Amino acid sequence: MNHLISYDISDNRLRLKAAKLIKQAGCLRIQYSVFAGTLRESTSQKLAQKLAVLEQNADWSEEDSILILPLHQYSRDQLQIFGTLPPDWDLIQGDLHTLVL
Repeated sequence: MNHLISYDISDNRLRLKAAKLIKQAGCLRIQYSVFAGTLRESTSQKLAQKLAVLEQNADWSEEDSILILPLHQYSRDQLQIFGTLPPDWDLIQGDLHTLVL
């Protein structure tokens, strides 16, 4: 399932750690603090658990947040984008397939 993940984290170290965890899960950055990707349910759950640990860090502020939004097919079909698509959009959407012979 496709997911949209964004964060607003004030501490540089925590923000970089969040970005690293999101990238390791297989998401690609589409804007500075916004990522998207196709994640299996198990991967999504593991990522959510790892990101939840960041909230327990002493450097986490009351204003910090992380949003994980599953995008169902009907959401994808209604998506509107203005301006330039991210360069990896086909990969993010899951429309790019690889044939190995």
